[in-house]
Amino acid sequence: MSRTLFSKYFSNLPSEPEAFSDADMAFSAFLGACLASPNDCVLAGNKTSTQDLEASIWKMINDIKYQPIEIEGSIVEYITIKSMIRSSLYNVEKFPGFAKALNGLLVNNGTQYLEGAAELAALNPPVLTGDSADDSPYGIHCSDKRYRRSSLEEMIPDIEMLEYSSKIMGDNSPVLLSMCAQWKMSAKEHYEGDFQNIRTKTPVMLIGNTFDSATSIKGAFNVSSGFVDSVVLRQDGFGVSIITFLTMSTNELQHGSLGQASLCTAKAVKTYFMDGVLPAQGAVCAVDVAPFSGKTFDDFLPELGFDTSKILEVQGTE
Repeated sequence: MSRTLFSKYFSNLPSEPEAFSDADMAFSAFLGACLASPNDCVLAGNKTSTQDLEASIWKMINDIKYQPIEIEGSIVEYITIKSMIRSSLYNVEKFPGFAKALNGLLVNNGTQYLEGAAELAALNPPVLTGDSADDSPYGIHCSDKRYRRSSLEEMIPDIEMLEYSSKIMGDNSPVLLSMCAQWKMSAKEHYEGDFQNIRTKTPVMLIGNTFDSATSIKGAFNVSSGFVDSVVLRQDGFGVSIITFLTMSTNELQHGSLGQASLCTAKAVKTYFMDGVLPAQGAVCAVDVAPFSGKTFDDFLPELGFDTSKILEVQGTE
């Protein structure tokens, strides 16, 4: 399992503040990774320390919050930047474009900002609009949650709880919260059982990233506390997931990963599914791909026993 939250909290509380509890750390770590790769991260040219770089970014964000700017006919406002940050921290493949867009705003280079924004949009079209690609997040969250409110006044304490949970992400979530407050239906399969002392046929393995901006690894440990003999494997990297996915089409084979490639994690997953063997308690896997390196899991598939020529051969028959 990955991207986990403690289910009874998710179901019964108005929001999941714990989900964002590592978001500020993830943002700082992103900036640190940028400074460690000055040849590949354009944002590194501005400051020499993570603290100075982060302070300059927050000043820029707060300036735009009260005085939005116009770049070639497009309005850049607070929600534009915060939505970009939220989406970009999900996926290390977005880091270069994200850094370019931020740097463009810092140095008043509209062309650079638009180039970075275009790179992000190519990976995920809604990233700069604050919109969702479809209604699935609302359906998933709101049908499973019992949270309902009849007025904005009733929601204020819940919104404040979210905002206090994270400086970088806390004020991104009231949209989802507001939607759930007015949701008209509940899932028929709503789980009503307990979340403690659950014994499964095979003990559960849960996986989380150290720098997860949206589903903190604390959620994985909370879930693990309810499953007898379960183990949490921590991957010491960025991203909201460790999953690598393949998409077949008639013209191309696309590979993507929301997390960083880790042979250690991949082998642990393979061993779990092939042999039913769990990692040791407290296991931590390093990542094999540094942010801004341009490498993905594709570069490591042969080491996991995948014949990439066969994958391409299958793609060619589609």
